[in-house]
Amino acid sequence: MNQTGLSSQQVMIAFISFIMIGSIIGFSLMASQNQNTATNTTDNTDNTQQPTPIPFEASGVPARVLQSLSGMIVTARTLESNIDRLDAQLNSIPGIRVRKSFYGQSTGSELQYVAYLSTDSKTPAAQAFEEITKKATLLLNPEGFVNVLVNIPPTVTLTNKDLNLSQEQSFTDPRVQAVAGITTQKEDEIEVLLRVGLLGTKPQTIEAFEERNLTAQPKPIFLQKTLPVQELSPRLTLLADINYRQWNETAWTTQLTALAGVQDANIQTQKPPYKLNALLRSGTDANTQSLREKLTEQNLRFSFDENTQTLQVDFNQTHNLDELESSLRETAQGNGFEVLQLTEPALRIQSNIEMTDASAASASQKPLSSWLETYPAQLINLSQTATFAAEKLNSDENTFYVIPGGQFTADINPGHSVDENVSLTVFLVSIRGNAENIQVQESESAQ
Repeated sequence: MNQTGLSSQQVMIAFISFIMIGSIIGFSLMASQNQNTATNTTDNTDNTQQPTPIPFEASGVPARVLQSLSGMIVTARTLESNIDRLDAQLNSIPGIRVRKSFYGQSTGSELQYVAYLSTDSKTPAAQAFEEITKKATLLLNPEGFVNVLVNIPPTVTLTNKDLNLSQEQSFTDPRVQAVAGITTQKEDEIEVLLRVGLLGTKPQTIEAFEERNLTAQPKPIFLQKTLPVQELSPRLTLLADINYRQWNETAWTTQLTALAGVQDANIQTQKPPYKLNALLRSGTDANTQSLREKLTEQNLRFSFDENTQTLQVDFNQTHNLDELESSLRETAQGNGFEVLQLTEPALRIQSNIEMTDASAASASQKPLSSWLETYPAQLINLSQTATFAAEKLNSDENTFYVIPGGQFTADINPGHSVDENVSLTVFLVSIRGNAENIQVQESESAQ
């Protein structure tokens, strides 16, 4: 983040707006001067010094996009010093024409290329920019922006921090041209940085730069839905916890794949911090300092909380945990402490299981639970993958989220059948009403 508090894209929007607005104004003035030269030969030069507008600004001004204006702005770093080659590459893309281009700031051997483009009226700016990113190979990390007309509040609080000035500014016409991100669309709710040059209370210049697009921001959505199962998969996901000393991946895989109906299994292990936890009770002759010294002599990394009487000892896979436990008990007792409880870490095991068919997966709950009890391991969750059909999901009667492909998968309890209604907890990210990153599981109340 820079000193202004704006993101890099916001700074770039402001930079592009400044130079493009300056460029457009310059061309307008030149055209006006040329017309005056052709029609008026009288020297009416006014040497009166014109007052200078005072710059004010306001950040986070709410605005609604009324319409997208023609053209787009592209800026990019480049190593190409021949601007005609850059223009030609953009002009070679169907539907795109360079109206004006120039070099901005340079950094070392890199130049900052800026182009004001016109696009085919049938081609959205975002789509045109996507073609530029694919085909304009001379441009490095191009960024695209569009001009939009926005509606701002009729009254805005403006400030000039340098002069410590603040005033409520009213606008007779709240419509303002703004430079926005390439994906900004009509009806979007955005926030803009507003810059106004004032003479008294009269605006002389107004510029607006999009700071944030509220409509396009991802929104996390949680839903509770009941839908019929469209299809059941033979795939299961088994989550279980098992003590460190009882874990043997080869034995686990061999026993699991030997169960009836299991065709294949992929094992993933989530290993916790390797720490042995001991709950102690101090006797009348307990010597905490001596206990610490003896553990240090054994080259052990440990922590001891005297208030809770909890001893935590680090270990790794090279340690023999049986020997370490015996040594800890002996050391504790030798220094006046009784070991009340000793706990080893548990590993979280995820087994992705492929059954022979969906029916075998649906009937897997009892045999898998019985096997885990004999292993022994603690069952955390067992789920079957199922497919549900839905073109869209709604949170109320007016708000819908479009599902890509018209279907999604979910983790549900084994034992359901096709067309059976299942209560689901749905998490998704909504972007402009489109559902992304959909994660679904059977509701806990139904489990």
